[in-house]
Amino acid sequence: MSDRFSLHITPEYSKSVTPGKTFKYYNKPFGALDFLQNVMKFPTPESEKHENTIVMLLDPDQMIIRPFTNDFSTSTEVWKPYNTKVPKRIKVEHGSPFAQQYGFGIQWKTKVNVTYVANGPSRVENITFDEARGHYVIGPPYIATAKDMYKITQKWTEFVPRVHDEYPHLLAEMFAYCFAAAHLNLPHRVAQSFMVSDPGAGGEGWRLIHEMKDKVCTPPQNLNPHILHYCQRYMLGKWFINKYRLRKDFMSCDAPLLREPPPDIAKQYNYQITPDGERREFKMKTGPSRHAYMICALIPRLNQAARYYKEHHCKGKANYDETYIFHSEMS
Repeated sequence: MSDRFSLHITPEYSKSVTPGKTFKYYNKPFGALDFLQNVMKFPTPESEKHENTIVMLLDPDQMIIRPFTNDFSTSTEVWKPYNTKVPKRIKVEHGSPFAQQYGFGIQWKTKVNVTYVANGPSRVENITFDEARGHYVIGPPYIATAKDMYKITQKWTEFVPRVHDEYPHLLAEMFAYCFAAAHLNLPHRVAQSFMVSDPGAGGEGWRLIHEMKDKVCTPPQNLNPHILHYCQRYMLGKWFINKYRLRKDFMSCDAPLLREPPPDIAKQYNYQITPDGERREFKMKTGPSRHAYMICALIPRLNQAARYYKEHHCKGKANYDETYIFHSEMS
């Protein structure tokens, strides 16, 4: 790993937060708090030197492919419109966190008992629909000053067990973040273009991909979104990639590399064939280009990571063959 990076390993929190319950996503809020307390030393006086540091929190299935900045005054981001009196901020600073729009609406508020989650009164009870929708329908990447992120994670870790009591599902920890930010009156500036993830979704950076036209597999860097969030299945013809289907030993000396797609696959196919042999037609005109972008962006980068592993751990006995596919053959 580059000496520009350091690694902090947190305890495992999935089983230790609520006796008798396991929720693996507790690791995100409690891991973030552990980092802020043990690396940045919040809330001790030693943390003062870190208060203005910009903290970005990602999911493990998110990959940065274009650099971020904390000042978006000259950026081409697409921002979610909103109808509140909150200033349209363009810089990450105290009281001005940023995040990506997600598609779960205001369920973070409507699916839980607000008084129970807050363990008492909360301003969440009385916020308007416009405020809830305009500033808190959010997910990773979260970007804030360390000072603000510490405030949020304190409440996030306090609220998430009770949110999970009320809503024992995948998105409980994300709902708890939204709840914590709203409880603290820390409205987020919500971007629609920080990431791409679901080819069938709105509110993501797909407009950038559409602007690439026939260059979705060879895009100019300035049109890439910042984040690939590879939590879906991406298919075009028989080209396929999905994190759950990827062999568990992919990052090893013996496993082959993925076969990389040609740059014109968006023109070659207007249908999908799953690894199980099911043929599917696209319902959206933009489907082929969106899936092609994700396939072309993900596969070479996964190979790059695997090559790095092989070069540093395999002592000259690595498999570099680009033969790994998800069908028995590609024709």
